[in-house]
Amino acid sequence: MRVAISFLCTDFHVLREHWKIHNSTKTHAGTNVGLGGAEPNKEGTEPFIGGKVIILDWPKMEVLWEMDIDGAGGFSIQDNLLTVNNMRLNFVSQIDMQIKKEANRIHHSFFNCLHSLEKTDKGYLISSSGTDLIIEIDKNGKTLFEWWATDQGYQTLPSGDTRIIKKDLPHDRYIYPTLCQTTHVNSATQKGDLILATLFHQGELIEINKKTLQKKTLLTGLSCPHGVKKYDESFWTISDTKKNRVLLLDENFKIKDEIVAGFDWVQDHCHTHNKTLLIADANHHRVVEFCLATKSIVNEFKFSDEWRIYQVSVI
Repeated sequence: MRVAISFLCTDFHVLREHWKIHNSTKTHAGTNVGLGGAEPNKEGTEPFIGGKVIILDWPKMEVLWEMDIDGAGGFSIQDNLLTVNNMRLNFVSQIDMQIKKEANRIHHSFFNCLHSLEKTDKGYLISSSGTDLIIEIDKNGKTLFEWWATDQGYQTLPSGDTRIIKKDLPHDRYIYPTLCQTTHVNSATQKGDLILATLFHQGELIEINKKTLQKKTLLTGLSCPHGVKKYDESFWTISDTKKNRVLLLDENFKIKDEIVAGFDWVQDHCHTHNKTLLIADANHHRVVEFCLATKSIVNEFKFSDEWRIYQVSVI
């Protein structure tokens, strides 16, 4: 089994200190100031703090491939092409994995603080957290679908202020810290003509109708959720991140079970072919393999405490 992992930074001590200083509210995770003290809602680029993608032979715990990639976030791999979000500079990079060079770069003026990325039949579905936006683009960056949270009832920031987004601005050049976003929508996945998405600030899993743009709330009471995933026809899973667990949901998105095993900030998870889950236990700097049958950890991969994990996927 081969496993790909992205790390949004490789100088985590810088980010950790930033969060410590600038997290100005007890009820929401995140900051209201850009990295390096940059003012929110201003043009500029946050400082370089590294980033990396690796591929493991999971049974052997052997690194088969690795490459330093600035601000690596959500990604997809097909035919030796790695398509990966750059969180810091707000573009999508496509890497030829055989020669470890960038083959293409996709820009869009709506891109900001890009989180999840999913391959679709027509292109890529992306959660642009900085602009409270879910967008689908084709391979050239043309907009195929867009859903703005601020147009669909989510106008209020954690501070209580109202956010108004001017869509004619080059948002890919601006800094929008987490607390200057109304939802911090951070994952989106297709379900037929619907999209499932996690709203970090609201602690919600929602369903969006791609034709009408109307949303339906499926699950509430989550804490800083990430990564909703389809396991099979009978259930889904979601990272209830700040509550340090993965939830198993039935076909109606009701909680049927939880996975709790001493985790600290469940950033992401994915399913394997062995009826196990790989779980990104971020603050313990590890990925664990959890067996659903025995309800126990059966393997783990430890990484540097200077690496901040974003996504884990079986490829």
